Amino acid sequence: QSLTGEEGGMRGTLRYASPQVVMQEGGSKVDARADVWSCGVVLYEMVAGSPPFVSENVVLLGLDIRDKPVPLLPLSVGRGRLAVDSMLRVALRKNPERRFADAGTMLRVVKKVLERPGHVPSELASYSLMSLPVAPGRPGDGRWRVAFFGCRVGTDIDPELEAQGLMNSFREFPRFNFTPYPRPEIHNFSQELEDVLKALAGSSAEHCLLIILHFSGHADKEGGLYWYSPAGKRVKERQVTGGQLSHLISTSDGKGGKILTAIDLFFLNACSTLAAGLQLHRLGVRAVVCWANPVRDGTAREFVERFYRAVRARPGDYSYAFGMACGEMDKLLREALPCLLQQPGGV
Repeated sequence: QSLTGEEGGMRGTLRYASPQVVMQEGGSKVDARADVWSCGVVLYEMVAGSPPFVSENVVLLGLDIRDKPVPLLPLSVGRGRLAVDSMLRVALRKNPERRFADAGTMLRVVKKVLERPGHVPSELASYSLMSLPVAPGRPGDGRWRVAFFGCRVGTDIDPELEAQGLMNSFREFPRFNFTPYPRPEIHNFSQELEDVLKALAGSSAEHCLLIILHFSGHADKEGGLYWYSPAGKRVKERQVTGGQLSHLISTSDGKGGKILTAIDLFFLNACSTLAAGLQLHRLGVRAVVCWANPVRDGTAREFVERFYRAVRARPGDYSYAFGMACGEMDKLLREALPCLLQQPGGV
């Protein structure tokens, strides 16, 4: 697919060309940052086994390069996946103003990734989508407990495979402990709160425990969350509202509101969960991610993976993670609207 054009046309191989070269957008100036993109494609292909965008149809390929987000690197990349992926995210930015300025700048980051594969170079922080401060430090070596509630009913999505995929993405990060609940009923949520309270009793200020609660499933327009039903379908009686979740958290909490203080994030990955998210926000949950309207399953799952990839790079900085995920998926989020609700003073 070597598409060498006549004089005045595009020269080179389309799949390695930057969006500006491919589309000749507004006569935009093509400079060294186009080569940064091409180098990023080559590196992506070396790691993943194929370029990020592949199509036999040159028109569709050009549109994909211009509009589609760069696919995530496969989990098979193993150790160093996050660092390499974070570096490629900068090299393969659609907007040339937000890429590495030149090959020399990119090379310095590549060398740091090679030297420390499990570490995301600090230089990449300056390329974040928003000018955000670094997340405030947690006391000592804070640990995260991620509880996944896979309440998939009435779909072909296997909650056990979904849980396994999310667990694999956290596996290489020792500070994150992943607890899956595939096909949970609401009593599993109450049990998780009891387990958290016991774990908090053994924590100290120097070794704090921070909780991420993740619900993946379905909700109705009023924000009622459908928990797992043995019948394999959505049962109205199995719905739980944000108010009921808030009540469970409040009644399970020990003196001093230890559980509420420890819940760092509640992710409601289901359609139209803003109402439930607002109730949790009013309770005092530090950060809530939810959807204001219906969202396709594929879009929601991709948003989750991109969001948590950024969380692992900068734990606790949910504005950064949310901005990264939204920016990378801008074209796919024109109809679906993710929301981030944070308490005053949150990063």
